[in-house]
Amino acid sequence: MSDSQVKTRKKAPKRSKKIDKEAEKTDVHIADTINFHELFRAKGRKGLHTLRAAPSASGMCGMIEFMNYDNRFVVHQKDLESLGHLVFYTYAGHKDLSFGDVFRNLYDAKADQEGFANRAVKDQMEIAVPCFDEDQFKRHHMVSVLGWFKEIIKKLEDGGINQKKDTK
Repeated sequence: MSDSQVKTRKKAPKRSKKIDKEAEKTDVHIADTINFHELFRAKGRKGLHTLRAAPSASGMCGMIEFMNYDNRFVVHQKDLESLGHLVFYTYAGHKDLSFGDVFRNLYDAKADQEGFANRAVKDQMEIAVPCFDEDQFKRHHMVSVLGWFKEIIKKLEDGGINQKKDTK
């Protein structure tokens, strides 16, 4: 074998890896691109929020409304709950779901469109959390989850990601 044949044999696997990486990038779901651990619900406030500053020694956190940099407030860290830490319980034998999994189910079912809102709440709950435990996942939980889902989708569609408004 000549040197040129050896060189081409070594380059072929590199080309196939590049193709595989491109295929992986196209298969990424929107639920995988959002860090739900950085989205919080604050006790006594509507909507979703993100940290503006780390908690102080006394436990107070500077917060901003999700993708609205003008609305700032301070809250104690015990009054915060991360969406990334939420668990949706299912019947025994089924895997409990995280908010990311529920978000994926809702996104695939196109829950932000009117056709989904016309379904019965029980059907919506079954799509969001298959085999949900009726003692743990109630109607008001579904209303909250749908509200958060619609808020995230609306803000993503508005294109406000990482775009701070000028405060001049």
